Amino acid sequence: MAKREAAPYSEWTATDLKTLLSLHKVTNLDKMIKEDKIRRWEDICRRGLHPPTIERWTDDDENALQQASRLDLEVGDTALGPKKEIIQADSKEVDRGGMGRDPSG
Repeated sequence: MAKREAAPYSEWTATDLKTLLSLHKVTNLDKMIKEDKIRRWEDICRRGLHPPTIERWTDDDENALQQASRLDLEVGDTALGPKKEIIQADSKEVDRGGMGRDPSG
């Protein structure tokens, strides 16, 4: 699509226009014909609107996704893990006659 950015909008593919418009959260793109998409894009350009900024997907992001996608996750691997440990420790303290802590934080 980078090459097409300098081309007149009419030379862009409907797919390119759909991609650009979706970045601006334009809805009902599948129902729009190419000419409608061109008009919407021209309106966006005329108003000087810019799409939201995005961050590139990094190797660290991919690794985090792969880790989160594992099927063998334990509760300790999740955000609930530390809370569960606190609740279990407090439960043991209460069983020994102590007061325990507030599990909400």
